Formats: sequence, structure tokens, C-alpha cells
Amino acid sequence: MRKVSSAAGGLAILSLLAILWGCAHSSGGYYPPPGQTSDGMLQWQELRVVDLNMYPDPIREGTHVRFYVEVVNRSHDSGRVSFYVYDVDKLIVSVHNVLIQPGQNRVAFPQTNYKFHKQDHCFLVKVNIKGNEYPIDMAKKYCAYRVEGGWSLR
Repeated sequence: MRKVSSAAGGLAILSLLAILWGCAHSSGGYYPPPGQTSDGMLQWQELRVVDLNMYPDPIREGTHVRFYVEVVNRSHDSGRVSFYVYDVDKLIVSVHNVLIQPGQNRVAFPQTNYKFHKQDHCFLVKVNIKGNEYPIDMAKKYCAYRVEGGWSLR
């Protein structure tokens, strides 16, 4: 068995540490880096709602509700946008000046006193980019159905 000199072993350890440090401090492949916006080329076609939740769930009649959406940005661009939650064609709540970065983004909407009254409520999410409103592709249909004591998305 060959012995490795302590100088060669030390060099190998330093090389490994340098490689690991470089990986840990890379930009992660995102452009622009998190926290910065690009030249505003964010496209609505690159956005997809992968989850929509409400709190509380179930919601009881007369209770304020808060919506949360998980939006995936499939592009490398970032931008500030507005989001809207609709019950079919009725606006429920909106949030403005939201920074959307590449990857998954959680968007929290302010509390609303929207009145649940029908048997079921099916929700749409729209985005406003530079003054134009577009429907966002949704991973599935998100509907709140009547349950004992209220409505639920589950």
C-alpha cells in the first residue's frame, strides 16, 4: 500500500473545499439573481398556478377568508406584477406589486370578506403585467364545495 504525503493530502482537501465553496456560492442558475428584476420581459404564458389554498378551510359563513397561491415562473425573468382571484367572473381579492422570480413563488392575498353563498365556488387566478390582465394556467380546477358548516377547497 502506498502512503500519501501529508502535503498531497492537504492539497487534495484544499481542492475539495474550493470546489464545495464555489458550488455553495454560485448563483444557482437563476438570472437575474434573487432580489433583482430583469428587463421586464416576464411573460404571462410562463406562469402556472400549482396550488391555491384558503384560510381558514373550511370557511364558515360570515368569516373573513385569506387566499394563498403557489405560482411557478418557468422562465429566467423576474418582474413585479398584480394578481387577482376571481370566482368565475367576480373579482374576490387582489394583491399588487408582487415580485415574481424564476421558480416557485408563494403569493399571499389580503383578507377579504367575500361572501360564500352558492353550492360551489370555482376560482381563477389572473395576472396583470404592465397594464394587461391575463388568465394564468392552473394545474387543476380549484373549487370550494359546501360542507357541513361552510365551504372547503379540500
